[in-house]
Amino acid sequence: MVEFPVATSGRNGKTASEMRGMTLVELLVVVAIVGLLLGMLLPAVQAARERARFAHCTNQIRQLALAVALHVEAMKTYPAGGWGSDWTGDPTRGYGREQPGGWLYALQAFVEGGVDTTALTGLGEYARRRDRAAREMQVVQELLICPSRRSATLFSHPNPYALVNVDPPSVVARSDYAINGGSAGTNTLLRSDGTAGPRSLEEGDTTFPWPPDNFYSGVIRFHGSFAPRQILDGFSNTYLLGEKYLSTRDYLSGWNEGDRGFALIGYSSDTVRLTIRGSTPTRDNPGRDPKRFGSAHASACLFAFCDGSVRPISYEIDEPAHRANGNRRDR
Repeated sequence: MVEFPVATSGRNGKTASEMRGMTLVELLVVVAIVGLLLGMLLPAVQAARERARFAHCTNQIRQLALAVALHVEAMKTYPAGGWGSDWTGDPTRGYGREQPGGWLYALQAFVEGGVDTTALTGLGEYARRRDRAAREMQVVQELLICPSRRSATLFSHPNPYALVNVDPPSVVARSDYAINGGSAGTNTLLRSDGTAGPRSLEEGDTTFPWPPDNFYSGVIRFHGSFAPRQILDGFSNTYLLGEKYLSTRDYLSGWNEGDRGFALIGYSSDTVRLTIRGSTPTRDNPGRDPKRFGSAHASACLFAFCDGSVRPISYEIDEPAHRANGNRRDR
């Protein structure tokens, strides 16, 4: 008697041949399809994240513009520029020409989470003032850092040059935003090499040869400030502040001339930028240029105008138009 093989069946009633697993080729096809779908999805996710960072950066610039407006309302002038790259803020010297700290120092009382610049008012003890000033340089403010570029943290100060009114710490807080220094006349004074400004408070108050107001075409000046009536071209036609250009090699290094100081520094390229010839906004790249505006965003650099509006300015902007936006008085 001849016996024929009988097909066994599983619990689902399927034969063994029908219950075979996935072959290696089929598995590879599935993996390839999943990889293709992820490859298509990832750019969309990255683009969505950048849109969120761009919106966050826009909001931060709007908050800084609002702080400037509050300063103008209280002091009747835009923030003073301070005494140069050798100085930080002094809480005993108030606002205006007497204050050696820069424009961001002047805004601290008008921004949420700002440095308490009134805590030492009237305190004359030299050592305590210097110690407090050094600690103020290390107050991290998320408001001042573009999320598309880097995180808000303390940054290395690898070769800190001597400051007049403080012993510089090895790590400091920085800013990714700069105020508009104008399109003409200011480039010889905009530097961060430790040479600009007086060598003592007494010299700054008496004999230092400060340049006159007409040397500056932006909204800020070395040692002093401008009133709203001096924005002759109109608030909606004049840059107030914007993102500063920074080499992609120096986001964290502290070696870039325009980013080796600190957020509260006096008038210098760390927090002041220009619209001079050849300085249209540029997307961050490995090159170094401490005088221009720029951004880590792909398509545009964000600016606040003197009317408080925040607008993206294309990297392809016509250079004469950019220079005109930076000049408060060229009609």
